[in-house]
Amino acid sequence: MDYYGCSRTKRRRIKAKAAEHLQMLEDLHAKNQVSSNLECVTELNSQIPSEQWDTQTQACWSESGQESDSGMFFSDSSEELNLDGSAERTNPFNDLKRKLAYWAPNHNISQSALSELLHILVQSELDLPRDPRTLLSTLTTCDVNDIGDGSYYHFRVSNAIISLLSHESDPSTDTLTLCVNIDGLPLFRSSKMELWPILAKIEELPRSNVIIIGLYAGPTKPNSVEDYLYDFIKDLKVVTNEGLHYNGKHYNIALPDAFICDAPARAFLKCTKGHSGYNSCERCTEHGIRMDNKVVFPDLKAPVRTDEQFTDMIDEEHHHGVSPLQELGIGMVSSFVLDCMHLVCLGNVRKLVSLWIKGPLRCRISATTMSIISNHLKSIRKHLPSNFSRKPRFLMEYGQWKATEFRQFLLYMGPAVLQGRLPTRLYNNFMLLSVAMRILLSPALCSEYCDYADKLLKCYVTNFVKIYGSEHVVYNTHNLIHLADDERKFGALDSVSCFPFENYLGTLKRLVRRPQNPLQ
Repeated sequence: MDYYGCSRTKRRRIKAKAAEHLQMLEDLHAKNQVSSNLECVTELNSQIPSEQWDTQTQACWSESGQESDSGMFFSDSSEELNLDGSAERTNPFNDLKRKLAYWAPNHNISQSALSELLHILVQSELDLPRDPRTLLSTLTTCDVNDIGDGSYYHFRVSNAIISLLSHESDPSTDTLTLCVNIDGLPLFRSSKMELWPILAKIEELPRSNVIIIGLYAGPTKPNSVEDYLYDFIKDLKVVTNEGLHYNGKHYNIALPDAFICDAPARAFLKCTKGHSGYNSCERCTEHGIRMDNKVVFPDLKAPVRTDEQFTDMIDEEHHHGVSPLQELGIGMVSSFVLDCMHLVCLGNVRKLVSLWIKGPLRCRISATTMSIISNHLKSIRKHLPSNFSRKPRFLMEYGQWKATEFRQFLLYMGPAVLQGRLPTRLYNNFMLLSVAMRILLSPALCSEYCDYADKLLKCYVTNFVKIYGSEHVVYNTHNLIHLADDERKFGALDSVSCFPFENYLGTLKRLVRRPQNPLQ
């Protein structure tokens, strides 16, 4: 908010200047018959909707212009008219070109639609290009590095941080710490092409936007993690050693304190066994067993895995290579967060609902009960506050639920709609998970009641084995017993979740307009 909010006095001056300028144009047109082209520009500018620009777009123009109440930037060298009606600025259409150039990508306007709009405006004798590529100044070439079957482009860590600082208030500290996220993003249903971006956030700016450091595009995930991370690691070493200067201030860049990824991405970055492997647990040395065609981890008391043991590869069955991230000297166990979005919301809560609907008979609920619960969820829709991004859906549609819907069900809806309808032992077990996660996600509760939440989670897993059977204690369920360790290091788990990064992935996907050269 600090970036967008100019002082009220400055806003009044800009608006008064604009009103005075428009009045002068009208007077001169009545007296001296100002040219029709200039009149068209004035009328068109007055009809442009007041849309808020993207923050990165604003950063590009913050040095050369000022922001008005509508979110648009006006140049300091605004057009001044002489007494004879002649304009000192050479081209009165520069502002219109600039506004159109940034309006189109910010609202995901297609090239064909923008081309048709330009042809209409050109017929009105406006000095605008006919081709949208000319208006958008689209680059004809883009230098990318070939990595295996795909290509990679590195945006540089320093550039990404400066772009974020340009529209944020100055941090209270001179040291900035990155939280890094790496994940895959499929682009099309009819193609295997996918993106693998390297994203980051700054811990000292918890409300800041996500920044992009590198971007890979290919038919599969990168074949070599060493090649994929080479530019990132090399660049990060330089930035952490030298720091960076911005706006007359020197910032020290600390090594990433947290890598926030889902289980497959963590295994890829750490060069360890995937979540279906016998030695796949990242926090303890428990050896899984195969039951019902699944690898399960029923033991809760296995020795913990440390950063030193990981570096020395004490458990050889856990590794299948040496991770290039070890060059940075980070904790290869403690720095990789067990993301609650994938582990709890999309993992355990979805698993619980599926067991209630189509699990074993000993834990399955009847169709009548399921219909009552769904109708209760439907009745809540009209009373739900606007703070919730999604309205609750029927329980039978859980396969299409998003992570926010599972989180909403776990913390808010579930305790109310399940009470008296779910069998007592199933409901009490669900409440163990709900209360524990409420504590770990709350900044006001997590520090004081972390140990209590840890006991609740271990009790939940123990009872889960008795209720649903050992064959369902898979990787996600087992790792709940290690979840409190992340709170002890990083604080409330909501600050180290994948939710903001997943939202940014949707923004990246909308930028890809065609399957050819998606990275470029």
